[in-house]
Amino acid sequence: MNVDELRKELKKYIDSNYVDIKAKISNPVLLLGKSSFMHKRRAADSAWCEPEESTENMLCSVGDFIEDSYEENAFAKALNLYMYERDITTAMIYERCFVDRKLISKITAGSNYHPSKNTVLSLCIGLRLNVEESEKFLELAGFSFSNGSRYDLIIKYMLMKGIYDLDTINDMLYDYNEPCIGA
Repeated sequence: MNVDELRKELKKYIDSNYVDIKAKISNPVLLLGKSSFMHKRRAADSAWCEPEESTENMLCSVGDFIEDSYEENAFAKALNLYMYERDITTAMIYERCFVDRKLISKITAGSNYHPSKNTVLSLCIGLRLNVEESEKFLELAGFSFSNGSRYDLIIKYMLMKGIYDLDTINDMLYDYNEPCIGA
């Protein structure tokens, strides 16, 4: 696929998936839809009802849920696993997506370092993850792809197409005035 075809397909993808949150945020009916907005309003009006369970039981169940669901350093473990499975070194990731070797070492060491969303997206490119793997990887770091971000849509589209070439990705980001990876 040549670059011009890629640009046309990317434009179609963004046009059909991009949600301009700023335009819709001033009117909650546009953001949520009329029926959803009315449901949220009714729920807020009835918020003063007594809960079926005591607050103490609810807090215990929330604590249990968090304890059962949370795995410490899950992101670091996933990064280490992807690197091992794909026989990728930190030097290779740096070359592929310009994530600093020291930063990769900090993450893989399992420290309490929390990477930024852009770092996680760059790692998805460096690890050559597909969209499904990238969504799970982002989730481990507490993020997700957003249809309200052209940057996210461009990266997601490139991952869907299996395009991991940084020059091509940065060209597409540049076309939409989005920050380039490694800049």
